[in-house]
Amino acid sequence: MATALDLILKSPVGRQMLAGLAAAQRETLQVDLLRLFPIEAELDGVGTATFSTSDLRNVGILKISCVAVLEGRARGGKLYLHVQTLYPKLEPSQIERMFDRLVDTKTFR
Repeated sequence: MATALDLILKSPVGRQMLAGLAAAQRETLQVDLLRLFPIEAELDGVGTATFSTSDLRNVGILKISCVAVLEGRARGGKLYLHVQTLYPKLEPSQIERMFDRLVDTKTFR
């Protein structure tokens, strides 16, 4: 997720948001990342599942839309960036395909 955050902040929309961010201001960004990264999820009744970049490609996911909620915080006369949350936003059909593949291959821990 650190790589995802880096890519989001370096995107055109991320750079624009950072340039105008002020203290006590919260911004929500959604950026499509063409670089895949592993996703770990807690699945009810299954436990923790890790989906590799190969798993994602195998179900047709070639880009990941990520949502970041960022806030400016002032401390000691300086403005700091606070990451409220960052998560991949997957479509229900994508999650279902990944879960089906997970159950078929029994690759969960």
